Amino acid sequence: MGNLKTIVFAGFFAACSVSLGDTSAQTVGAYVVPRRADDVAWENDKIAFRVYGPALMNSAEDSGVDVWCKRIETPVVLKWYEKEFSREGSYHEDTGEGYDPYKVGGSRGCGGTGIWYEGDFYTSNVYRAVRIDDSRDDMVLISLDYEYDIAGEKLYEQKEISLRKGSYLCGARSHFSGSEKVLRDMKVSVGLVPQSTKATAMAGGGCLTLWDEIDGYWLATGVQLLGGFREGSIQFQQGATLQGDYLATIDLEDNTLDFAFGFAWERHSDFTSIQDWHEYVFNW
Repeated sequence: MGNLKTIVFAGFFAACSVSLGDTSAQTVGAYVVPRRADDVAWENDKIAFRVYGPALMNSAEDSGVDVWCKRIETPVVLKWYEKEFSREGSYHEDTGEGYDPYKVGGSRGCGGTGIWYEGDFYTSNVYRAVRIDDSRDDMVLISLDYEYDIAGEKLYEQKEISLRKGSYLCGARSHFSGSEKVLRDMKVSVGLVPQSTKATAMAGGGCLTLWDEIDGYWLATGVQLLGGFREGSIQFQQGATLQGDYLATIDLEDNTLDFAFGFAWERHSDFTSIQDWHEYVFNW
C-alpha cells in the first residue's frame, strides 16, 4: 500500500503526530488528528466520518462511528478541526459548509460493531492502532485495530474501511481473532443509533436503514451485510442496547464479516424517502 501512515498506540502510550500535507485539491481524504484526542476522520465529496482514539479511552465514547454532515463537495474535515483549535468557531455549528450534529456516546453510531456473547452485548474501547492509505485520488483506505474484553477473554477486531468518491456508503471488512471460546459462540452486530423519536426503520435482505431527523432536516443511515455470515442467521433488533441502537446481527462463517455503512443528509443529497434510501443501500 502506497503512502501508508501508521499510528500504533501499544499500551496507549503518548500519541505521535502525522504530517497530513496539502489536502485542498483532494476529493477523498483520511486524517489522524492527535490534537483532537487522537481522532481518525475521513471524507469524500458527499459525506464524512470520525472514530475516537486512545486519548478518549476513559470517556463515554468507544468504537461507535460519528457522522459529519457536509454541504459542499470539497474537503472540510481539516478546516473544521482548525476552526475548533483556533477558537474561531465550532464544527458543531453550521455556517454554510455543514456541521457535526450527530450524537454517538457509547452507541454504535453509524455502522459500529459489537459482540453478543452468552446473552450480553459487548463493545470494544477506542481504536488501538490505525493505518491509512490515501494515495489514490478517488478512494481512501483505513485499517483500525480494536480490542474487546469479553467475560474475561480477549477478542481482537481489525476493521478495514474504504470510501470512494461519490459514494454515500463505506465498504468495510471486520476480521475477528483471539479467544477461541468466544469466537465459537459469539454473534456479531452492526448498528445504527437513532437521533430522534421520529426515526423510522426498514429491514430486509441483509439491509437495515433508518430515516431520521436532526435539527429539522432528514438524516438517513444504513448498513448492508455483504458476506461472511451463515445463511439464515440474520436478525434485526430494535432498541437492543442501552443507547437504543438498531442492530443487524449474524453468526459468522469464518471470523470475517463484509458489510457497508453510511448515510445521506437532506442538505447534500437527492433521496426523497426511506424506500429510496433503502434501495440505494440494498443495491450498493
